[in-house]
Amino acid sequence: MEKVMLTGKTVVVTGANGGIGKETARELAARGARVILGCRDAERADEARQDIVKSTGNSDVHVMILNLASFQSIRGFVDKFKQQERRLDILINNAGVLTQRRKMTDDCFEMMFGVNHLGHFLLTYLLLDKLKSSAPSRVVTLSSVGHQWAPLDFNDLQSERSFGSIKVYGKSKTANLLFTTHLAELTKGQGISAYAVHPGYVETGLAREMDNCCFKCCFAFILKCCERKLLSSADGAKTSLYCAMEPSIASHSGRYYTESKESRAKSHATDPEKARKLWEASVRLCGLDQEKPI
Repeated sequence: MEKVMLTGKTVVVTGANGGIGKETARELAARGARVILGCRDAERADEARQDIVKSTGNSDVHVMILNLASFQSIRGFVDKFKQQERRLDILINNAGVLTQRRKMTDDCFEMMFGVNHLGHFLLTYLLLDKLKSSAPSRVVTLSSVGHQWAPLDFNDLQSERSFGSIKVYGKSKTANLLFTTHLAELTKGQGISAYAVHPGYVETGLAREMDNCCFKCCFAFILKCCERKLLSSADGAKTSLYCAMEPSIASHSGRYYTESKESRAKSHATDPEKARKLWEASVRLCGLDQEKPI
């Protein structure tokens, strides 16, 4: 991966105005890629773009507004992208939210499931034609070790029966893994490789809507249990970058990586039947039933 250059390649990174996403975009830009920052906050995204351009010397970094809590915004992003861009070589589904209380997306889905899973599901689904025509291409989706204690309840995907912030966040990360599992199956032989990533324990803006005391106590407990130290955002980006560029894993589609090594996710997050079931449910929830199947 050290020698991989991305000149002539186009990359989309969601949630790239700070944290892991920004550092991921920075490294991709440093390697010569055309980088699209898919972000909700235009002002913060432009500040990130200016910083990345200054630090890398690559001016081919651009902002496109993307609110993953809105299907309308996602479709608008895809329409604009397809009008402006000839190719898509790497899609990094990096953005994520962690909310203390139950909140809803613009389309009335629980926020963490809606943004972390459904938003990225719809984005990827609508960009698959670009990924196919640009093959070999890659989709990297940020999951989390939090999937380990959070199997999906297919009878309560919206967490209406009970809501615990950390548990619901973990379920959305389980959904990311199941999504990656089925995406790899559906695109087998089409030149698209899909990977799920645990970035490590990184202090980012993920939980900015959480009460500080509540979040810090929960996060400190998790770190203590796992005997881990916090990583910098740049270190947290390393596994995403590995999966985006490492030549030796091109045939390892559908796998889960942590610390730039293949890892074993819990079976409830990689079960092929559950992955298929979630995919079909997501197609319905995103209103894709009447569209041409992939």
